[in-house]
Amino acid sequence: MLTRDRFLRAHPSLTRECSVVITYSQHLAKSVDKVLRRHGKNIAEMQYTQKRVADIAIDLYAITSCISRTTRAIEKRGEEGSRREIDLLTMFTRAAEKRLAENVAAFDENDDELRKAIAHKACADGGYPLDIF
Repeated sequence: MLTRDRFLRAHPSLTRECSVVITYSQHLAKSVDKVLRRHGKNIAEMQYTQKRVADIAIDLYAITSCISRTTRAIEKRGEEGSRREIDLLTMFTRAAEKRLAENVAAFDENDDELRKAIAHKACADGGYPLDIF
């Protein structure tokens, strides 16, 4: 389990960003456990679920990397000297947090089956009919 003590090297001013990583790492673990229990070995066929897991992991990795780089900048130049890095981290984390929340929620409520049905129908029909006239 990822907790605050794992982020001991992160600069204390980056607590909010660290808490986002901790919170969504825990959500990811719970969500993956839930879908593995629900789908078992069939998880290999659950492409939308796999995409959600990958997208969450990518955002968490990116935030963590930014925390590390920003911490290093603060250690070298201080908080005021690293204002640009801190602001970029804050902005990126806010945007990523929206994606993370959306992806976590989509484990339970999504349009996966509807999307698949539309795709199958379009394939069966030889494409999506567009009436442009």
